[in-house]
This record gives sequence, C-alpha cells and structure tokens, in this order.
Amino acid sequence: WTLQAAAQGTIEGTVTEQGTGDPLPGVNVAIPDLNVGAATGLDGTYQITDVPAGEYTLQARFVGFQTRQRTIEVEDGETVTVNIALRESTMEMDEVVVTGTGGNARRREIGNSITQVSAADIEATANANFSDVLQGRAAGVSIIENSGQVGAGSSIRLRGNNSVSQGNTPLIYIDGVRMDNGNVAGDPETNQGVNPFDDINPQDIQSIEVIKGPAATTLYGTEASGGVIQIFTKQGAQGAPQFDFTVRQGINHMNRLGTQDFHEELGPNSCSDEPGCPSDGDFLRAGHTQSYNLSVRGGNEDLTYFASGKWSSENGVIAPQGSDGYAIRGNFGFTPTDDIRIQFNNSYTYRDITWIPDGNNAEGFLLNSLRGEAGYTPDGNDALVFDMNLGTATNHFTSGITFNWTPLTSVNQTVNLGLDYVNSEYTEERPFGFFYEPLGDRENDTDTRRRLTLDYNGTYSTDLTDAISSSTTWGGQLFQDEFINLNGFGYEFAGPGDKVLDSGARTESFESRVSETSGGFFAQQRFGWNDQVFVTVGLRVDGNSTFGEDFGLAPYPKVSASYLISDHGFFPEWWETMKLRAAFGESGQAPGPFASLRTYESVSGDEGQPGVTPAQVGASDLGPERSREYEGGFDMALFDGRVSGTFTAYYQKTYDALLSVQPTPSNGFTDTQLRNVGTFRNQGIELDLGVDVLRRDNVEWNVGGYFSTSNSKALDLGDAGPAIQVGWRNEVREGGPIPGFYQDVVVNPDQIPEDPTSVEFTDDTFIGPVYPTRSLGVNTSVTLYDVVTLDVVGEGQFGHVLSSGTAYQNTRRRAWPQCTAIQEQIDDGGNFAGLTAGQIGLCDPNQTTYGMWTKGADFFKIRSASLSFRLPQSWLPSGLRNGTLRLQGRNLFTATDYPGLDPEAYEDGNRPGALYRQEYYNMPPIRSFTFSMQAGF
Repeated sequence: WTLQAAAQGTIEGTVTEQGTGDPLPGVNVAIPDLNVGAATGLDGTYQITDVPAGEYTLQARFVGFQTRQRTIEVEDGETVTVNIALRESTMEMDEVVVTGTGGNARRREIGNSITQVSAADIEATANANFSDVLQGRAAGVSIIENSGQVGAGSSIRLRGNNSVSQGNTPLIYIDGVRMDNGNVAGDPETNQGVNPFDDINPQDIQSIEVIKGPAATTLYGTEASGGVIQIFTKQGAQGAPQFDFTVRQGINHMNRLGTQDFHEELGPNSCSDEPGCPSDGDFLRAGHTQSYNLSVRGGNEDLTYFASGKWSSENGVIAPQGSDGYAIRGNFGFTPTDDIRIQFNNSYTYRDITWIPDGNNAEGFLLNSLRGEAGYTPDGNDALVFDMNLGTATNHFTSGITFNWTPLTSVNQTVNLGLDYVNSEYTEERPFGFFYEPLGDRENDTDTRRRLTLDYNGTYSTDLTDAISSSTTWGGQLFQDEFINLNGFGYEFAGPGDKVLDSGARTESFESRVSETSGGFFAQQRFGWNDQVFVTVGLRVDGNSTFGEDFGLAPYPKVSASYLISDHGFFPEWWETMKLRAAFGESGQAPGPFASLRTYESVSGDEGQPGVTPAQVGASDLGPERSREYEGGFDMALFDGRVSGTFTAYYQKTYDALLSVQPTPSNGFTDTQLRNVGTFRNQGIELDLGVDVLRRDNVEWNVGGYFSTSNSKALDLGDAGPAIQVGWRNEVREGGPIPGFYQDVVVNPDQIPEDPTSVEFTDDTFIGPVYPTRSLGVNTSVTLYDVVTLDVVGEGQFGHVLSSGTAYQNTRRRAWPQCTAIQEQIDDGGNFAGLTAGQIGLCDPNQTTYGMWTKGADFFKIRSASLSFRLPQSWLPSGLRNGTLRLQGRNLFTATDYPGLDPEAYEDGNRPGALYRQEYYNMPPIRSFTFSMQAGF
C-alpha cells in the first residue's frame, strides 16, 4: 500500500534513430531500479505510468543499438517528457547479418570481417550519389573520384587489386538482385562513364553490408573475388502512413583547378580579354544543385509498403555541364499466411547528363584552355568546344520478388527472382561549321544490359544437444546476362540544322550482342558450442558458359571459425566483447564470353570480296582464375561499448590468373589468347576503432577512424611475361605491384650535370605503385541535447604515384608555372648555371619525360561535413512528426604535394575494369555545399 499511496508521475516520450530521426518500435525503455518499463510502439512512442516521485536512471535498450541512459526527476502528478535518440552499435554480437552467410546469421557466428553502413551514416554524409556514401567509412574500401564532371562514375576497390585482365570491381546487389557493376555509355570525347549503382537514391537505403575478399565471398562463387556490396532499401512497417519530405538546395564550386595557378583563364574574373569568355569574366561558375524527395511507409499485418520519388538537377562548374533526373521506388510486403512472406521491390531511375569534351582530345576544354596559345581552338576561343553536343541518357529498372517460407521454426526457405535492366544512349555531335570538323559528324551509341537473377537458399537449424547447435544451409544461383551494343556514325553534313545519323554523306554502323549464363550451387554447415564457439564449412560449385568445353565445374571451398572469448567467466567485466575469428575461402573471376572459343574475323579481300581470317586460337581447357584468401582477426568492445574496434590481417593468392599469351605464329592465329598462367599475391591489414569520448545526457562525442594496407605483387606471369602493358606506361611486371609505373627518370637528380644539354636518364625505372597501398580514415560526431549534430569524415590515401600528363605536356609547351623561372633561365642564351639534373630533367622542354612528372599522389581530404539541427517537438506545428535542417559540404579541404590537377583525377574513367590510371587534362573532383530541410508527417 505504500507504493500506491506515494506521490506518482508519468514518463513518456519518443525513441528515434540518431541521424535519421526515424522512430524505433520495440525499444525497451525501463527504470532498472524499479523494475518497471514499457516498449515503444510503431511510432516510437512509449509511456511509463505510476512512477513514484524521485530521481532515477532511465534506460533505453534495443538490439543493434547502443544503450542510452538518462537521469530524470519525477514529481507528483507531473508528466516528464524524455525523448531519446539511439545510435547504431558497431559491435552488437546478436545483430543479424545477411551478406555472405548463406542465409541470416548473427554477427557472433561469422568468422570473417564485415562492414555495415547504417541509414544514419548515410543521412549524415554529404552525398550526391551512392559512391559518396562509402567514402571514408570503412577500412579496405577505396573509392576514388575520377572526375569533377557531374554524373561521372568513381572507381571502387575492396582490398586493392587481385586480377589483371578480369577487373577488380565488387559485385553489387540490391535487395538480393545482382546489379550491373560496370561503367556504361562512356566515350573518348568525354573520357568518363556512368556507374549504374549511382542510380540508387541514397535516401532509399536502409543499410549496406560490405564483405571483402574470397574468404568472405566464397558462396558467391565466380565473379566474387573482388568482394561484394549488398544494399538493402527501406521497407514498409505496420502502422498509419508516415510521410517524409526533403528538399535540398546547393552549389557545386571550384575556385581554381589543381594545385598550380597555371593559367589566368581559369581564375576569377580573368578571361574577360579572351575571345568566347562568359559575360561574368570567368569560365568557372557556381553550379546550382537541387533535389526534392518524398517517401511514405506504412501498412497492416497483411500488407506493408514503402514508396518514394525523387527529382534532381545538378549543374557542373563549367557550363553547359550538368545532370537532370528522377527516381521512383515501390517496395511492398505481403503476408498471406503466418509462414509465408512475399516482398516485391521495384525501382526506376532516369538520368540525362550533358558533358563537356574532356581529356586527351583536340576539342577538350582543359587541354585547350590550360595550354593557352598552344591550344587548338581558333584565335584561342576555347568556348568553341562547347558547340559540341555530348550527352548520355540512361534508363535503369530493377525489380525483384522474394518468397520466404517458414513451415517450421527450424526451417526457412527463400527464393529470389530479379531483373536489372540498364539502357543508355550516348550522343555526340560536331555541328556543321565546327572548327575541328567543318562538315560536322554525329555518333550514337546505344548500350543495353539485362541481368536476370534466380537465387534459392534453405536453412535448417536445430540444437543437437544442450550445448551444440547446428545450422545447415543449401542453395544455388543462376544468372543470365545479355549485352547489346549498337554504334552508328554519320560524317560530312550538307548544312546546319538538327541531325540524325543519316544526315551524313557517309555512314557506318557496328553491332555487338553477347549472352552469358552462369550459376552454381552451395552447401554450408555451421556448428555452435554454448553459443560461444562456431565453426563453419562450405562448398560452392560453379559453371559458366565462358568456361572451355573441357574444363568442367569450378569448386570453391570455405572454412571459418569464431570464438566469443569474452563469454567466459574469467574475462574482465569491463571488456564486454571480444570475438576471435579466422576464415579461409576461395572465389574466382570468369573469362570473357568468347575467350575459350576459336574465332575468325571478317575481312575485305580483293576487289572488296568478303572473306575471313584466323583470329583467336581458342582454349578448350580455359577456366576461371581463382583467388584464395586467409584472414584472421578480432572484434572488441569495452567500457560499456565506449571503445570498440576490429582488426583483420589477410593474405590473398590468385592462381590460374587469366593473362593474354601470344600463340605460336606458325599456326596461323595471331591474336593473343587468354590462358590460366599467372600467379599474384595481395596482403594487408585493416584496423577500425571507435571511441565515445563523451556520453552524457546532453552531450555525446564520438571519434573513430581506420587504417588499412594493401600490397599486391605479380609473382609469376607465365608465358605472358615478364611484363604486361596495361596502359599509359602502367605495367605489371614479375615481382612488382599490380600495376606499377615504369619510365625514364634522371640519374643523380641532386647533382649538377657535366653536360646540361644532355642529362642522363635511367632506362625504364620503377617509380611506384599506381594504386594506394595505405589508407586512413577519421570521423567525428558531436551531438548536443539530441538536437544538434556535427559529423565530419576525412580520408587519406597514401603510398602510390600518379602521372600528370597535364604537367608533362604543359612543360613541353612552356606553360607550367612550376617551371617558368627555370625555362626563362635556360632560354636566356642556354644558361644552365646552377641547375641540378633533376631541375633540368623536370623543366627543360627538350628533355623532360612522363616519368619526371610521375609524382607521389598521397592526399588527405575532408570528404564530408554535416551540421544537423533537429527541431524540438515543441517547435513543430501540429501534424509534423519531426523536422531537421542540415548544412553539408563535400571535398571541403585537400592536402597533397601532388603537382597536377588532382591526385584522384583519372582521364579514362569511362573504361570499365581498366587497371591503369593517368591524369591528363580532365576535370578534377569538385567541392559542393547543400542545405536541406526534412519534415516527417
């Protein structure tokens, strides 16, 4: 009776996800001292009644999120409102993981490393597309921005390079459907391409799982040695409709190009005396960006839904470059019976990109403007290059339906059917009267890619004894890919006006159609002991229509183990989580569609008569290249989760690597032939660390970061060696990295040469790896009163070199500021007095080499900075659930000693799977600022 008679009050509030503001249903909110509490509803609200007056600790707990505690004071007859924002936990051992596990598995059961990115991380990141989301967020994930042209794709690597000929891009899945992961609609005039995965609306993403290396990707089989990225979009939830609307406004900005003030034309208000200069006196502009996103989710016990729509427009920093587009999504869940769940996910995206001519082209804007008087435009009127019409229009449709059947609590089966369809059209036109082609020409490239996915897996889980658990998984995948490419050209127009290909006096066309089928089946067995030790063994067996007819099937084994040592009683209580893990596995890369076949090419014989000539000799025993990986490490959390981290060391070996070998000429076939002849090695470490510096009621400060290494080496090139050219003086040589840069550099650069007009150069010297060998990420997040959050992400990439073709070519044309003083001295009667061999070799136009302008490309960039203000509930008008204001910026700061345009710039970003890198008069990455307003109602 004393409790009933005592003064009492009520505690109520809302629990949301920190970063997104989304309500969290099912959170346990309790007062441990009183053993009372409540669970949040679908809208995230809770209420605890009949609480005796006094001061207490209120605790909110939810699987996958960090526990939050708040000190509260309850007074008689009053209602205390306590809103709590929970941050996702990076070290929750009971959190469910999907990717690479052969069905759902808890983190404690997994023996390989896995990285997860949450919706809150995505909301905090200043992102224009999917590529931006992962930058600086995870060890071993390298995303290099190739260009500052809006719409251009990035290069993604997970744990570096382990293939020379078959690409190193990871597989991309969205809601279980395999997406196209290569660039489309690229062309040498733009030198950039479009990545289909950038069609994904970041605001539709619920979470991302990244697995790196064959030890984790075995169950994905052939094509998976580059890693796997799984994207999960938002789904419906039971409850009344909840709408979210976001509007973004911003600018793309660049105050100068590169690290040199090498041409006045591209400085502020500096080209007013140049022909073709814009009216404001500057070719560079603040490109306006805007987007509008509306989504709704809701449902009941039988049907749930999530739908969204987005329209965006983004202008580049040089007119007329930019991109417009829209995206729509509809995700629907059906529960016809208690044991059957059907999920239907659909999305469609349209993008229309306008390019400017870029890179190694006589019409390239930067090539002409940066060379000054040495450019190709008449009278130096660089604006004439914009008379070209360059554009890419893409239609991207992804649809998947998943059937989940749980006839027994111990049995679960899933079937996933999916379609990923990408159609892109690239158009290029030099109009009649164009300075470089006076009669004009037109090109049209239509690229269609269709990928069908059929995926099945089943799981049977049971307890064999009180201590031993068992989980048996089986399944298989089947993919059918179709690629259609049509290229048409029309040359020499009769006059001005709108054109089609037939307007040309001469026309030509090309057609390519390729169909490829691949698939495999797998089985996996996991045993657990006391929910503490887990051992998993598995086998994937693959077939592929590209394998040679005598090869057969490709088996890929895996073994992994995890040991939650912190569950033992002897482990200190302050170190609450310590999981040891180890994994071994294999996956592969398939040869190209015609690589195993004997082929012939059509030729024109005497008097134009058709004929054929031998092309590729073929290889009936051709199979996939296989990558084998060992990895080991640990996951930890201590001091009530205030410190968490992971460590992984890995060793990969690629054998039977596919390399082009020159056949014996006497057999009549002269084209190179892919053979399984190479051996490569890749090894490194990955360290992630997060620290809650402050965790108070009204202040939370988190600091995190990562460090990773990746060191590749070509051990054996077989008959393809001892060196393989992969482009732009990038080579793969036995004993060297994949790839390295080899060129001539000055001998004894610090000495004054005896004959300065003929400086001694080395012959074909190794200068450095082309890709970063070390990466560093840092991030910090500060939240005040669950209202204001500052989030900053920085990333550095080190240990590699990049060739600046811009600096080399401008030096030869006496238009590079770094060399101006030296060249003026040399031009003064051949005066080399006091100049070292290095200075002469770098700046003398008659002696410099590409190698002299291949420099260390180490850099550190502030990838993203975001300041968020979540409006207090008392400020919101009736009907609004939440509201957030955000100011965000990208690429705000760059620290580098690289002398060219940018250490990430890559001229041939349009070439899918390309291994080389070279900076050559292409637009460097740009800076952007956005302001957004989000409202939930």
